[in-house]
Amino acid sequence: MSERLGLSAEDLAPTEAVLAEHGNMSSVTVLFVLDEILRTRRPRPGERGVLGAFGPGFGPSSRCSEFL
Repeated sequence: MSERLGLSAEDLAPTEAVLAEHGNMSSVTVLFVLDEILRTRRPRPGERGVLGAFGPGFGPSSRCSEFL
């Protein structure tokens, strides 16, 4: 999926850091990844991002955001 979306290893680093430290916490993992991104490599104003998660019972959730 990362290749299809054109994501680099740097793009995936916040996700990998959270998973290494906390493991998969179901849908709340995405909030930990967002926190990691905002603390370590603040996106520039106008940059966009997509967050996706699967919760209990395989309930999908996603959001497209523009950073301010």
